Amino acid sequence: PMKLRGLALATPSATRFNFLSLFYLLRKKIGPLGGRAILASFVRTMIPGIIMAIVLLWLNAALHFRPILQIIVVILAGMASFFTACLIFDVKEFKGFVKWILRRS
Repeated sequence: PMKLRGLALATPSATRFNFLSLFYLLRKKIGPLGGRAILASFVRTMIPGIIMAIVLLWLNAALHFRPILQIIVVILAGMASFFTACLIFDVKEFKGFVKWILRRS
């Protein structure tokens, strides 16, 4: 009945369950893994992700270009909004990513 929506719902649900199970087993085996730091990092990254989703939904509804051009514009706008939000919210993982990219080039 849910067709593709069911698949879209099942994939992240299974991924979450897998992560939580493996995290629990690893913690049980080797001790504390900094769960609070991981959760804080997740929340700091989730906020720019939500902002990006809002921008993408609005932009996709507002634009009426040819499909391929619209996809390109929406993807670039999504990247720009996520990167900007990461800078605004001072996501240190993003700063580490930028340093890594700059070091490689």
